[in-house]
Amino acid sequence: MPNLDQIHALIRHYGPTVIFHPEEVYLPSSVSWFFKNGALLYNRRESSHQVIDTGGTNLPAGGSNDGEYWMDLPCDSRRESVNYGNLGSAKLYIHVKLALGGTFTDTAMRVFCPFNVPATLKVGMINIALTKIGQHVGDWEHFTLRISNFTVELWSTYFSQHSGGKWVDVSDLEFTEGNKAIVYSSKSGHATYPHPGVYIQGSSGLGIGVRNDAAYSDYYVDSSKQYEIIAAEYLGEEVIPEPATLTSAMLQKFMSVETIFLDAPFSLSTTFIHQGKKHPFNSYSCRFTVILDTLAAGTGGILLELGNSRYCGREENFLV
Repeated sequence: MPNLDQIHALIRHYGPTVIFHPEEVYLPSSVSWFFKNGALLYNRRESSHQVIDTGGTNLPAGGSNDGEYWMDLPCDSRRESVNYGNLGSAKLYIHVKLALGGTFTDTAMRVFCPFNVPATLKVGMINIALTKIGQHVGDWEHFTLRISNFTVELWSTYFSQHSGGKWVDVSDLEFTEGNKAIVYSSKSGHATYPHPGVYIQGSSGLGIGVRNDAAYSDYYVDSSKQYEIIAAEYLGEEVIPEPATLTSAMLQKFMSVETIFLDAPFSLSTTFIHQGKKHPFNSYSCRFTVILDTLAAGTGGILLELGNSRYCGREENFLV
């Protein structure tokens, strides 16, 4: 089991480079940068809001994510610029834990983006840019390095992709320098992948689902240098005290879209139902239904149902 100095050595040795899409506009930032630039705290019981201090000390701590509080972007002229993040301040927040009976060490690395834009739906050769679905304030994505405690070798990496993800063996990873792998972050949605390409969240065989594009660019965060260890419970809380900026239940609740596809045999008519909910920080909630009726003779029909969001404390309904 690695001690604190050894954890730092492992991160410096294996820390991947997170590469964002060349057309990515909504880049990551540090949590403290997000707070410093006007992030707001709302309380369901009060009509006014609070400006969150840089250290996050006025966030509600403890308890659970019960929906009583949520965060939002600033309501002034900074709102749009905060959307775009700040790559220079971005870092990976690292949670170290033991795995498989202590035979491995998992380093879960989380990256924060202030904003996540609407998804793009792919139906065969057609791409449909959604106007609200998938949009939310505060986006956390992560990947995990699994390192052997016997050989100190990188064994595999877990890539988180919205509602799911997968473990990828070290032999199937791309590397930059030395033993540092590449993690590709998808355009707009920030899901993580081991290789560039177009990934479909849905039925890749039929080419129906949410589109995720990953590609090489000069937009990146080097996790071997830009990181903060936030937890390693097996070392004891006195070794790594939890940062005040991350003690809030809202920040500990890493939510993601839950996707359900109901399988049905392909015949004259096949119906796929995609239901989801995404509300990190409770700043944005959206329930939607996508019904794709694929007929043997031609194109299908698409129904995107209603959702609900909060904008600077106001609730607004929308149809996509």
